[in-house]
Amino acid sequence: TYFSAIFIVLAFIILFIRIKDFYRSLEYSVLILFEVLVGMFITYLVFKKAKKVTIRPSVVFTGLTSLYSLSYFLTCFYTLYILRLDVLNIMLSVWIAYTILMTPLILYYTSFSLPSTLVSSGLYALILVSLNWDKLIHHIFLVSVLVLLMPEILIVLTLEIKRNPIKMSDVAHAYFKTFSKSHEYLEYLQNTIGEKETLFSDIIMFRNSSQIFWIVNNMFHYGPYYAIGSSNVPGMIINSLKNVVVFKGPSTHRENISMNKIARSIVKKITNIALHLKLEPIKARYEITENKLFKVYAIDISGKILCFIDIKERGYDDIPWDVVRKLSHIKDLSIVDLHTSKGLDDPFKDFKLSDIEALIDLISDTISKLKSKEYSRNILVSYAHKIVSEDDICSGGIHALEMQIENRKFIIISFDGNNMEKSLKEVILTHLTRAGYVPIVATTDSHEKTSPLGDYYPVGSITSSDKIISIINELLNDLEENLSEGLSGHRRLRYTVKIVGDNWIYMLRNALKTSKRTIFLVASQVLVIMLLILVFSIL
Repeated sequence: TYFSAIFIVLAFIILFIRIKDFYRSLEYSVLILFEVLVGMFITYLVFKKAKKVTIRPSVVFTGLTSLYSLSYFLTCFYTLYILRLDVLNIMLSVWIAYTILMTPLILYYTSFSLPSTLVSSGLYALILVSLNWDKLIHHIFLVSVLVLLMPEILIVLTLEIKRNPIKMSDVAHAYFKTFSKSHEYLEYLQNTIGEKETLFSDIIMFRNSSQIFWIVNNMFHYGPYYAIGSSNVPGMIINSLKNVVVFKGPSTHRENISMNKIARSIVKKITNIALHLKLEPIKARYEITENKLFKVYAIDISGKILCFIDIKERGYDDIPWDVVRKLSHIKDLSIVDLHTSKGLDDPFKDFKLSDIEALIDLISDTISKLKSKEYSRNILVSYAHKIVSEDDICSGGIHALEMQIENRKFIIISFDGNNMEKSLKEVILTHLTRAGYVPIVATTDSHEKTSPLGDYYPVGSITSSDKIISIINELLNDLEENLSEGLSGHRRLRYTVKIVGDNWIYMLRNALKTSKRTIFLVASQVLVIMLLILVFSIL
């Protein structure tokens, strides 16, 4: 790699400047690192033939050569310019011990293939030791191996301790496999330590003079990423029903469905129910309330109360499941988390208990006011959607639903995506308000484009607001063209399934702590190498 070549050249330069010997500088830079490259190439060949290797052999080969070229350059610099000693044999004896021990550790915990690790790391050690046998100071080499083995043993123990009832290395293995789009092992672990939970989906069907369409609100989270668990449920529902606006209720990553096959079975049940609902003329009423943190839009559609929650402050992500649990006594209430309050640059904020209690009180107050109102009839409804191909909008595209209650036109715009930039949200709300609508803007919180590292692009972080407004104007034209008196029907689907639960979240926190400890132990080897070179040069 270019990175390795740069540090090979730099190692030669600093050696030559210090020892003023061209051939010796060449021997202790280019030749040594060439031998490392030969050893790594054999590692690459072994892993290329191995089956079920987690990370591609080319990635392992490139990573190790880059690591070793950098570490060798730094070791040379430390020895020659900080210690100011010409003890290249001592330096080499310690450094080769380090690479021989580090190679199997990295190979195993990036591949999880023990046979390939033993063969390739053994060949690498044999090549490096045999080619440098005359340069090595044997007792220093052996002592260095024993000393450097200590932090490596601690690393292995840290990764192999079982928790709940899996090891941290199992978690690392599962996540590494997802980089190559192999999801089964991660889902197996999620399902192993997950917990059963009774969840539900609310399905509302509409029909006007020319259209049939639905609202589906699921009380679980769409995560963790790609097509793992319930990440791509919005896209699956949209692909199945076509004319549908998909929402999520209050839920966090705790409420991720453990396996995608379970999520697919839920989508099939939703689809089957959606196609067989009984319809009656729509009667509706609404109430809008707000406090410092939340704005609530409550719309009662023939007895099914949709309660849309907009978070007014930036930085909040998922509304917790506790809100659903504490309001479960309110019949036919379906709470929607609009999920538009976190952009790329918004600092993350967590919900406090007082925030949750304030939201519960606001919803309860809103429902009380709503139920004191009379129903309106002759409700006009319409639907429109557009599939767009953008990195910040998922496969489901953009969906819109209009409902005219008395003289007020409610318009719901839902983006199949994960959160929304503040600037775009403000532009959309202003545009729709000026056009005479009561706007409700949502995202599905789909995680189908979220990466294993947690990276994602909120709606509006890539697609320009001008393009979005242009699409919305097209949707408005379609909505007004199809607006007519409608019928509706609704049903709640309940199911008991495995979610990842508290144990998985606790395990991920432990994994994060373990990774920090592992990084510290790996970094500590640098200090051990420096100390060994210093001690042996004095002795």
